[in-house]
Amino acid sequence: MEISAKQALEQFIHKNTELQKLEDILKNFNIFSALKIENVEIRHSNFLSWLFDPNETHKANEIFLKLFINEVAMKASTLDIKCPTVFDIDSWSYDSFEIIREWKNIDILIKTDRYKTVFLIENKVYSSEHSNQLERYYDIIESEYPNYNKVYIYLTLDGTLPLNENY
Repeated sequence: MEISAKQALEQFIHKNTELQKLEDILKNFNIFSALKIENVEIRHSNFLSWLFDPNETHKANEIFLKLFINEVAMKASTLDIKCPTVFDIDSWSYDSFEIIREWKNIDILIKTDRYKTVFLIENKVYSSEHSNQLERYYDIIESEYPNYNKVYIYLTLDGTLPLNENY
């Protein structure tokens, strides 16, 4: 008796100890540790920018960018922060998005003129905000993009909250 592809897949997954070992290994895998750059914030930002850019060599198109923005939107909705909705995000075409690194010292700026939206990401890896940087970045974005939806993201390894209430 022939089995279907679905049944074959179920048999492969069910009680497959080798597959479980692989899942356990991948759960703890950290590309930054493997490259010995886990403490190098600029490398984290470079990698994130590469992932977010739909035109990059990973050939995943907008998958990473859309997943990230969706996560931001879901978190913003739980905190009652103004942000495009998941419905907006799902309807967007991502060919108009720009991923900008270190513009006016801002770690990552995700911008779309088509949807009049900017996402500012201040990335922190084992450090904290300093020199009123969040206030300065906020002022820059408010000045440069007055008619845009603006989403301020303070990205940390452990979910540390920023002192600035706009993030």
